[in-house]
Amino acid sequence: MWEDDETLKDTCLIKPIVFGCGGHGIRLHNDNKYDVMMEMKFRYYDAITVKKDQDRPGIYHLNFQDLPCNKYMTDKMLSDGSDLKREDVHAWAQAILENAHGSTVRGRREIYLLRYKRRNNSHTIHAVSSTREFYIDFAPAVKLVVDESSAQALPKAWPGPKRSKATTFMLIAADFELSVLNQVGKATKDALLLMQALCIVKNLPKIRNYHHVTLALLLHDWKKIDPQSSLATVFLSLLLNLWDGIRKEDLCYFCDADLSLISNFSKTELAEYATVLKSSMETLTSISLRKKLDEGSCRRFFFK
Repeated sequence: MWEDDETLKDTCLIKPIVFGCGGHGIRLHNDNKYDVMMEMKFRYYDAITVKKDQDRPGIYHLNFQDLPCNKYMTDKMLSDGSDLKREDVHAWAQAILENAHGSTVRGRREIYLLRYKRRNNSHTIHAVSSTREFYIDFAPAVKLVVDESSAQALPKAWPGPKRSKATTFMLIAADFELSVLNQVGKATKDALLLMQALCIVKNLPKIRNYHHVTLALLLHDWKKIDPQSSLATVFLSLLLNLWDGIRKEDLCYFCDADLSLISNFSKTELAEYATVLKSSMETLTSISLRKKLDEGSCRRFFFK
């Protein structure tokens, strides 16, 4: 699709990056969702000026004033002050990906019908065959250099003053997060699978895999979990800190402590989720103190 878009080819390079559970491989066997970052590498991308939003902690603006830009960029994608416009990045991604809607592709054994759907911060391709279906969420991102390190900026709407709301982005460092996750140890990776299973069984759909992984990265960075710790120790630590973060409404992104990871939760949801997590934590803590753990107890908490 990128090869067929001459305007896009003349403006930037697109590099697909599989991230999330597809990138680090910590996923349940029945998980059929994948995340792909569409990294947009502009010419002289290292000259993009990254400006903090003074009214929205953890949110940034990308200024292209020092970059040579073609007419399409100047006319369509930049504000009068040369800041990159969030919705125009999404519109570009949509114009590319919606070409897949209604088409068919051949997999290893079968043919898939593709459907496209625009979401708030991503673009979903739903692939369906006679025996299988899966979802790929594509997130457009701009390649940056921040403090001499590689980073990406994701277009993200955020409440705040009207004058600057059209150009808001959040920063992530996908490669750095993956490198830290590779250091956490096998027990932590196994505990992350248990956390995913627990939230599915307890019907907590707004707690996604990224919440668990981010929490594990934070605890590792804070030296609260050790790569040599037992599975039970790490799992209960993750559960305790997840409950505590939701209870206190204080759970941040790994690379930006100013940005809340649970900003899309309502007060009612936070209270309900905290209650369920506390009950699970108390029960599992009491179970962990027993010398023998029966199969029924495990199944009740981790299997539907």
